Amino acid sequence: MADLNWCLAGTAWKVIRSGGEQGSIPNINDNDEGTFHAVGIGVPPGAGGGIDFDHGVDFAEAANNINKVEILNEAGVSSGGITSAKVYLYYSGGYHEVLDLGTGSWGKTLFSQTGSWNNVTKIKFTCTGGCYNPYAPSVVSDYTYELRAWGPANYMDIGIRIRKSSQTIKIGVKDLEASHKLRIRKGGTTYGIPLLSTGDGDASPIRIYDGSAIKALPKVD
Repeated sequence: MADLNWCLAGTAWKVIRSGGEQGSIPNINDNDEGTFHAVGIGVPPGAGGGIDFDHGVDFAEAANNINKVEILNEAGVSSGGITSAKVYLYYSGGYHEVLDLGTGSWGKTLFSQTGSWNNVTKIKFTCTGGCYNPYAPSVVSDYTYELRAWGPANYMDIGIRIRKSSQTIKIGVKDLEASHKLRIRKGGTTYGIPLLSTGDGDASPIRIYDGSAIKALPKVD
C-alpha cells in the first residue's frame, strides 16, 4: 500500500507574530497546489518590515512512522529576504527540526527530506524574514501551498490477543496486500499480518519462522 499524506486528515493552524495574511489556512493541506496561505508585509521607503509566523497541521491520530516531509513554498522579496524557514515534526514530547529551506528568496519550489520519525503527532513550518530600502518601497512575503508528512498507515487493532507469560500482546493488522503471508479473517474481511524484523520498532515479542528467517508479529499499543 502506498504511503499516506498524514496532513490530509489533519487540522491546519497558524500563528502570525508579524505580517499580514492572504489566503485561507486550510489551503496548506487540501492537496491543491494552486491554493496557498501567505504571510507578508510591504513598507514605504526608509521603513523596515518583517514577517514571523508558523504554519502547522495537527494529525488526526499519532503516526507510527513518518518517512518523508514536503513543503511546496515560495518566498517573494524586494530589498530583503527570508532569514529562517524550517520544518519541524512533533514527537517525544517536543518539536524537532527535519528540513531547512534556507534563506533569501525562491520561486515556487517543492522542498523535501526523507528519514524515519516515530509516533509523530503534528508538523509545523516556521518562517521569519525582513525587508528594507531607504529609497523605495520594500516587500517580504512567504507562500505555503502544501505541507505534507508521508508515512504508512498505522496497524489496526481488530481484537487479536496473544498471551506471553503474564503479558497480553495486542497484534496489529493492515488492509490485505499480496505480500502478506500471514492472514486472518474477521467479519467477512481478510486482513494481513505483516512479518517484521525482530529489531523493528513495531515488533512484538511474538516470533514466527517464515521459511527463511525468524520474524516478529506487529504490536499495537
